[in-house]
Amino acid sequence: MTSADPLTTADHWTHRAAIPLAGDHSVLDRWDRVVALHGDAAALAGDGRPYTFRQADGASRSLASVLDAELRPDDRSGAGVGAVAGGASKPVGVMAGQTTEAVVAILALVRAGRTVVVLDEHLPVVRLGHVARLAGVDEIVADPARADLAATVVAERGGRVHALADLLERHGESVSDQRATDVTTADTTADTAVDATADTAADTAADATADTRA
Repeated sequence: MTSADPLTTADHWTHRAAIPLAGDHSVLDRWDRVVALHGDAAALAGDGRPYTFRQADGASRSLASVLDAELRPDDRSGAGVGAVAGGASKPVGVMAGQTTEAVVAILALVRAGRTVVVLDEHLPVVRLGHVARLAGVDEIVADPARADLAATVVAERGGRVHALADLLERHGESVSDQRATDVTTADTTADTAVDATADTAADTAADATADTRA
């Protein structure tokens, strides 16, 4: 499915599940199983950059770490969906349309343990504000095209808007930093191995010379 596909269709659903249905699967359980089985297969395409399952998984995991540092602490003030309101994770809004980056952001928020509220920019701003108030949303992750609208939606709640593009860029920088660290570690290990080999060879040569003289 691409981000351009409609959410509903009159046609019969013919897509086959990537993995068998199981009663103990959470969203992340099923996602992890699909990534393990189909990591190099195309996962997201359409509006936004394309991702394989493995790329989307890596991006969402890194973004979850970034969001964990950027978002306000989760005070468990979310209303939840139980008979008695309260005690759920604090919800965070997402306004990024039907882009591939929106899916990555949703996965990242779920992995960060947050309740996700997807806000449809086609609704009137008053309606969006009402939805945000009811859900207790005062932070929204938004793409550039919807950042101003998102700011308006949470303005009366003293809310914050997190730029999705910047967060994903930071994810890319963290991946680059990790790769650089890995390369540095590998170089250091190689240098140490070379030095140890040279020392061993020198000691062996010295021992052999001493034995010859003896």
